[in-house]
Amino acid sequence: MNRRLTEILLGLFALGLAVAGGWYARNTYLHTITVVQMPVPAGDIAPYTLLRPDMFVLQEFPRALTGQGYIESLDALGGKMAVSTLLAGMPVPSRLALPPEQHRLAPPEYEVVSIPIEPKSAVAGEISIGDWVNVYRISAEEPQDEVMLNMGVVLTPTEVLSGTGLVTEVDYIDTLPVVDLRGKNGERVEMTPAQNGQVVPPAILVVGVQPGASTRALLEAIAASKTGNNQLWITLAAVEDGG
Repeated sequence: MNRRLTEILLGLFALGLAVAGGWYARNTYLHTITVVQMPVPAGDIAPYTLLRPDMFVLQEFPRALTGQGYIESLDALGGKMAVSTLLAGMPVPSRLALPPEQHRLAPPEYEVVSIPIEPKSAVAGEISIGDWVNVYRISAEEPQDEVMLNMGVVLTPTEVLSGTGLVTEVDYIDTLPVVDLRGKNGERVEMTPAQNGQVVPPAILVVGVQPGASTRALLEAIAASKTGNNQLWITLAAVEDGG
């Protein structure tokens, strides 16, 4: 009798273990197919912040969120920039974390500046995104008399054109990458022939500039081009020898 009772109890115990194991396995399996870990900000992240993986933690979300426009891995966040506030504990929409050059046209180390141009002084408008250009400020005027010229009215570097009486100034400003081309109203310009076979030259050159003195020099040259005989002149920079 005691032996039979022991066998019954052992059988019930084994059955309980089997049921518990099956329940655990079922829940674990369902958890793995219905839940996924996604990165969320550890704290609120302000716009214009360059993102690093250590700003995020992994948190479980329904697997149904995958493929719905959210960033799904820490590796996918590195090097991107927040274009809006990213809230702590919330999955990150892909549209709010973009490569800096995609959102602001240039890499993060550059300021972005627009330069008004005319085809005649900008390689006839034959400039493309990705080109590097040299920016100069030039002017040419007739000196009022020889005395004024000798008194140093003309700034350096200067050159008196032989036989013309003109005093010219040519100031090199900077060599800059072209990050965008726009029309006079800010519309995007495609350097491909239109339906009539003509290419509409850009009226605004958008360039990347190192912050600080380079930006100031460029803005001063743009301002000077609005007065007197000053002009901005754009050339394509020379190609460097890769060897």
